[in-house]
Amino acid sequence: MLNPALKVLRTYHTMQQNVLAEKLNISSSFLCELEAGRKLPNLKLLQKYSSIFDIPIVDIFFLQDMIENNDNAINGKVFTIMGWFREQKVK
Repeated sequence: MLNPALKVLRTYHTMQQNVLAEKLNISSSFLCELEAGRKLPNLKLLQKYSSIFDIPIVDIFFLQDMIENNDNAINGKVFTIMGWFREQKVK
């Protein structure tokens, strides 16, 4: 599941959901579903994320791996905390 990485990307860039949804050309409710893990992004949507945040698609997968990687739990916690702090700024 890529939902934590997608949410961390958005919050790290201090972008509100409605702003990102507009840039992605999707509804805010669909973006909410993506970030909650109830929907999965397709390749076209990941390409849009890549373009908006100016990162290669593979970095999205790498970020998700860092978040989920049980062998390196500290990295996952750092990204989780970073996302939380950025989210507090967006509110």
